[in-house]
Formats: sequence, structure tokens, C-alpha cells
Amino acid sequence: MGIIKNWGFNCQYLINLLIGSAIFVVVYYLFENHKEIKNLNRTFPYIVENSKMMEELEEKLTIFFQETQLFLKSDITLEMLSEESKIPKHHLTRLFNLHMSKNFYLVIGEYRIQYAKKRLEEDNNLTIESLSFECGFSSKSTFNKYFKEQIGSSPSEYRLNFS
Repeated sequence: MGIIKNWGFNCQYLINLLIGSAIFVVVYYLFENHKEIKNLNRTFPYIVENSKMMEELEEKLTIFFQETQLFLKSDITLEMLSEESKIPKHHLTRLFNLHMSKNFYLVIGEYRIQYAKKRLEEDNNLTIESLSFECGFSSKSTFNKYFKEQIGSSPSEYRLNFS
């Protein structure tokens, strides 16, 4: 302490400065977390209150896809789906990401694979490659990848097991 006093520093001043800085950091941290908690309180009730709306949108989308089979278009986009289904894009995004916990392309892929399963069950002469393009996939390998991820087997294996 003698060295610090020789340099003109007061030890008590240094201690007070450290304590004051620590208090500032704690208060700042609490303030920032309070903002996050406040934002969660605003967002969460909106999601809970609108879960019924999301279920209705999901049902509307399912009916729309059954009637139009728009998911089979290889160039489908979120904008196209929004325009054709008359569901606002931000509602679709919220439906996919928050309610269904999936992204747009995964949802489209699931509809395509369900369609592919049905086609494989109906037509034994259908080639896997032609089916992949019919389902809107850009390649047979992408089709096989999605099919295996969702069903647990390749389309060829599925056809053999179903026959």
C-alpha cells in the first residue's frame, strides 16, 4: 500500500471505484434482462391467444393443398403460396416456424413425400425418377433424401414393402 500512496493513489478511492463499477454492471445487466422479459411477455400471449388461429390456418392450408396440389410445382415459393392461398406471407411464416416448428421447404417436402407414397401405392409401373419430377423435386437424389428422412426407407424399398 505504501507504493500505491507514493504514486499518488488512494486505496480507498480504488476500492470505491471497483465497487461502483460492479454495481453499475449488475444494474445494467438487470435492466437489459428486464427488457427481454418484457418483450417475451408481449410476444408469448400473442402466440398463445392465436394458437387457435394457427390451427385454423393449418387446416386451411391442408385443404388448399388437397384441392390445388400447388406443392407439386417445382418452382413454388412462399410468395406464390401466399398469393394463391390468400394467406398473408407473414401468417404463413409464423404458421411454419412457430406453430409447426418447420421451415417452408420442409413443409412442402412433407406434402410431396405423402403424395409420392400414394402414387407408389397406386402405380407399380411408375419409375422413381419420373415420380421425383412429378412430385416437384429437382433431382432424383433430392427426392430419395427427403423420402428416406421422412419414411425411413428409399422409395424403391417402400414400393417393395408395400407390394
